[in-house]
Amino acid sequence: MVGTLTYDVPRRDSGTKRQRIEGRPPHRGRVSPRPPNAPTTLHTYEGPTQIAPSNRFAVVKLRFEIPHDFSLFAFTRGHPELAVLASASQRLPDGQCLAEVDIAGPRSSEFTEDLRRLSGIVSVARMGSIGPLTRYFVTLEAPSYLTVANKFRVLLRFPRFFQNGFFTVEAAGRVSQLKSMIQELRRLSPQVEVQRFGTNCMRAVPRSLSARQYDLLQKAVTAGYFEVPRRVSLTALARYLGRSKSTISRNLALIEKALAEASVANPG
Repeated sequence: MVGTLTYDVPRRDSGTKRQRIEGRPPHRGRVSPRPPNAPTTLHTYEGPTQIAPSNRFAVVKLRFEIPHDFSLFAFTRGHPELAVLASASQRLPDGQCLAEVDIAGPRSSEFTEDLRRLSGIVSVARMGSIGPLTRYFVTLEAPSYLTVANKFRVLLRFPRFFQNGFFTVEAAGRVSQLKSMIQELRRLSPQVEVQRFGTNCMRAVPRSLSARQYDLLQKAVTAGYFEVPRRVSLTALARYLGRSKSTISRNLALIEKALAEASVANPG
């Protein structure tokens, strides 16, 4: 896979020419430096080195500064040691949102009142804790970045990750819609970084992994079960999920087996 940045460079005469900068020099010709005022038409992506048609679906991974009018900007800036993950969200008719928010880090279970005092937060309830991870049920005013995504009919995937004033998310949609959304986001937050751009919209999950297994894998990763050293024990993970330790142990072993077999079968 070679990352590619493609943009239009104005010619001295009429018209434009397409200039491509790749991760390695081309076989022929010379790579020209990017002109300072050249308008970006395609952003960095991973995948085949080809220009994606504007009506083709793609997935882009973005990292940008949280808009300052969104309450999580102040909260994550004030607690840079915490990782905040939105694992589910639902839009309400009155413009508000319901969300499951996981906070991972020291004293993660002690932030109910801190969250309630944030502007734009309507209500907060603590759902449960597992080791350093606590899940909150939050009602809040819809953030501006979500309004922008809805405007251009772009899907923001879960989980959505917030830390130290920055937001990381995968967005899916047509190439033309993604580009329009990125341009609009840059009006809200000048620091919009495109970390990955690809036209393969399928997540890298083996077909043999069921929806229930993938859900368990996501929860175990979020809880820190696979970190080294582990942030949460198997016993604590099983207790949090309301299932027996032996069942969780067996299911995780089957997941690891499926992932290992898929990795060996598809090394690329």
